[in-house]
Amino acid sequence: MQTHKKKNMETINTELQINRELSRQRAEDEAKRADMKQHADKLIQGFEKLEESHAKRAIWELFQNAIDLSENSEIVIELKDDCINFKHNGKPFTTNTLSCLIKQVSSKNTQNNEDEVGQYGTGFITTHSFGKKILISGSLKEDGYFIPIENFEIDRVAQIADPELIDKLLIQQKKVFDLVEKGELTHECNKFTTFSYQTNSALEKLNAENAIDNLKQILPYVMMINKKIQNVKVYEKNGAETIYQKAETINDDDLIVNYIYINQSVKKIYSLYSEPENLVIILPLIEKDEAFVFEKNLSKLFLYYPLIGTEEFGFNYLVHSKQFAPTEPRDGIHLKSKNEQVQEKEKHNRYLIEKASELISNFSEKYSLTIQNPLFLADINFNSNSQNIHLSEYFKELKSSWVDRFKAIRLVETENERITPENTLFFSSELLLDEKYFDSIYSIVNLYWNNIPKKDITASWTEYVTKWEYMDMSFIKITDIVKKIEEAKNLDSFSDTIHLKQFYKYLIEYGYGEIFNQYKLLPNIKNEFRLQSQLNTTLNIDDILIKVADIIIPDVPKRYIKSGFEYNLVFEPYDRKQFSKEINSQISEYNKTLKEDCLLEQEILIALIDYCKIFPSLENTGTRGQLVNLICEYYAIDTKFENLPNITNQEIDFLTPIKCLLRNFIWELKTKDQSWIESNRDFLKKVVFVIYDYYEYDDIVQTLPIFPNQLFELCKRSELKLDGNIPDELKDLFDDIVKPAKVIRSTLVLDGFGSSIKDGETKYSKSLGDSIEKVFQDEMPLTQINEHPHKKEILWIIKKIADDDKWAKYFPTIEEKKAIIMMARISDNETKNDLFSIIGLDKRKIALLGKISRRDDLERLIALGEAAIEEENRNNADFNFKYTIGTHIEKLIREKIGSELTNFKIEVREQQGGQDIVVEYNNNIVYYIEVKSRWDIRNSITMSPLQMEKSVINKSKYSLCCVDMTSYKVGEPDRYNVTDVDIILDRINVLNDIGGRIEPLLTGVLAAKDFDNEITLTGDYRGTVPQSIVKLGESIDDFVNHLIQIIRNN
Repeated sequence: MQTHKKKNMETINTELQINRELSRQRAEDEAKRADMKQHADKLIQGFEKLEESHAKRAIWELFQNAIDLSENSEIVIELKDDCINFKHNGKPFTTNTLSCLIKQVSSKNTQNNEDEVGQYGTGFITTHSFGKKILISGSLKEDGYFIPIENFEIDRVAQIADPELIDKLLIQQKKVFDLVEKGELTHECNKFTTFSYQTNSALEKLNAENAIDNLKQILPYVMMINKKIQNVKVYEKNGAETIYQKAETINDDDLIVNYIYINQSVKKIYSLYSEPENLVIILPLIEKDEAFVFEKNLSKLFLYYPLIGTEEFGFNYLVHSKQFAPTEPRDGIHLKSKNEQVQEKEKHNRYLIEKASELISNFSEKYSLTIQNPLFLADINFNSNSQNIHLSEYFKELKSSWVDRFKAIRLVETENERITPENTLFFSSELLLDEKYFDSIYSIVNLYWNNIPKKDITASWTEYVTKWEYMDMSFIKITDIVKKIEEAKNLDSFSDTIHLKQFYKYLIEYGYGEIFNQYKLLPNIKNEFRLQSQLNTTLNIDDILIKVADIIIPDVPKRYIKSGFEYNLVFEPYDRKQFSKEINSQISEYNKTLKEDCLLEQEILIALIDYCKIFPSLENTGTRGQLVNLICEYYAIDTKFENLPNITNQEIDFLTPIKCLLRNFIWELKTKDQSWIESNRDFLKKVVFVIYDYYEYDDIVQTLPIFPNQLFELCKRSELKLDGNIPDELKDLFDDIVKPAKVIRSTLVLDGFGSSIKDGETKYSKSLGDSIEKVFQDEMPLTQINEHPHKKEILWIIKKIADDDKWAKYFPTIEEKKAIIMMARISDNETKNDLFSIIGLDKRKIALLGKISRRDDLERLIALGEAAIEEENRNNADFNFKYTIGTHIEKLIREKIGSELTNFKIEVREQQGGQDIVVEYNNNIVYYIEVKSRWDIRNSITMSPLQMEKSVINKSKYSLCCVDMTSYKVGEPDRYNVTDVDIILDRINVLNDIGGRIEPLLTGVLAAKDFDNEITLTGDYRGTVPQSIVKLGESIDDFVNHLIQIIRNN
């Protein structure tokens, strides 16, 4: 039974037998393939996720792997048409690292240095942005030997879910094993390991080119952060070589300065370092005292290498810490979320950022006054509007913290000093819409505020502080500026209107035109600011009209918009017709008040004359032209007329202005005295003859005093009569005897004006004579001539009748009785005696008395003769004084000096030399004396220009001798006959310092040498010496002693 079962089992086993070796092989292959499929799938998934940011990160993955394999890394990068080669001098491949590269898994050993980032991990997939086919060259280390690797191909070109990639990975893995099994063994390791990415597509080529370009910006900072990188060589397509070489590191105060040589130039990188946090802050400094802005596409956070994606982190600094916990795609760091798994990382990252913020603000505060471009230290723009509300909240708090620090740091450069942002007025963005207007806007703002940024940084500061989102920051807005302009009130406050015009154009162009009706900004022609609604454009209003309106209707021109400020704004037009209406209305008001004592003000008068000098044609100026010419002649004004051609429907009415001007002119003539009227009778005649028969002036001719009477007073036409050739002597006699209410000449029109008195009454001589005789006869009979109160006049009339028989017609009664009157006349004894005295003179004297008695100025003639005789006597006495005084002085000097005095003389000179007496010694003039006598207490001592000049030029040897004769023998016949000097010695005062006293008055006169080109005094100006000065003079004896001393000194 047992045997049977055994046989059956053997039979079954024989029947179930398989090729176990082949099955094992198949199982192993399937396991390898399944394992490799995971790597292939991971690769394809990675390829699918590749974006532009990964391409930017790719080069740094290669740097990372190179640095992980070397303590003193040298790197060479070559860009060619079909590939980009990356070489490094790191450790050679091992079987493990080469296999990890093929399978795209990290080879990092957890026991490796903490600075090691890890080779060929997930991040390495990004390097395929340069190409999915890589040729590897270098060495494979195996058991103490080195196997050369030459263009070992890693081909990852595959489509989605393409099993071909698995086969490629398996084949590449097998090649590694074959290399180990069959590769040549050597003792030497190749210096460089090379990754040659085959750039087959246009995108791969572009990514490679961009990577090379980005190196120029980022590589120096990467080298500064990574101690292991010593030098990097970069070769571009054109063969250009750039060598980056790390140099010395120094400490400058609290700053660290790293030197990176780039070919022949050097780049200095300034940084701060905090050891506890392994925190490096790269500062935006070109030099210690000059800030700059990091490139816009430069990452702001580094974890040895740039964290691509942090380019807009929110500040103008680069921050590195190996303690940073990056996000999985390495595009930033964990900061704040609701993910509990990373909260510790977020907390620590926030701590690092806060520490960096503190270091940065301390640095900025310390160096704010010494760094050029301090603005660049204050670029604060953390994204507080993130879709991640937790991150947004964090950045909002971070920004607030930064702003609180930086607003109090003196970072803002003004024209005078640096001030803090919180004390600065920044430009609102509404002022920065157009760069071409900015210069003008800034110039205007600078007129009113000085706590503003400099012009070249104004826009940048506005951009910066706007991003700060700090509500209490102060901005200058358009309304602030226009309020200031309005407060200025007029355009004169602006030395250059170009900027103001540009500002206004800006307002209009950018939609702020309504502001001109809200604020007084637009200048009128008087430069006064007005609202747009208060202004008009002028239509055919010429400058001459505006000039007149400025005075007569000054508010009207103030409505005219100044030329150049119209822009495309809408204004009501103002034409000549409206102008004429308004100015005539005002002139009519003047007309109402014109009187002799209420004339036009001078300014208004001149303006009115200018207005009336305007004519539509200069060829026919008519009556108005004649009248204006006469008025201009009177006021001594230029008579040049202005031509202003008429415009249809805009004619100017000049009748009202010329009539007002004429009324004022007539009333002003009324203020003139009689002598003026008399001297200007011909001028008045011209005026009267222009207007008296012109119907438009008839109301003026009838009612105003324009006609002169014979007293040269202006009267109304109705107040005057024509003169029937009445003799002037008769008119005088009439006024004297009849004593009318108005003297006769006041009622008679002046000769030459009679033709202008239409239908006037005539006054004749007979009428006046009748009135005079009536008065005579009413007083007393004519025959009682000696007792008659008008005896003199009656006798005078009788003489006139004898001389001119026409007078007999004027006085018929006196003519009839003249003989009786004359016989009764000689009864006065006094008159008889006078007549006898005259008769007793010889014939010649009687004739002479008769001649002078007929002069009207007989008494004045006698007075002038007496005065001339008096003056002659004084002049004779003055010369006698000079001679007497000179002789006396000489006598005294000789008596005191004695016989030793020789070659000495005193000479009185009559000629005008600026002195009267000259003292000579040894043939030289040693002294000048001017003698002045004073005879009338009403007069003072005076000196001529020559005498004053002589006294100043010779002030040390010139004296004024003053003799006061005002009280000497007043009224006595021999007053001027003074021969004895002793009589007047006590009346003499000598001023030895007269030249010094006069010198200040003549300093300019004497200094002037160029009489053709300098202002000088000419003519007979006199120097008056008051008695208070004269009394300070010394006596004649003291003067003699003074003169003796001068003689001895010579």
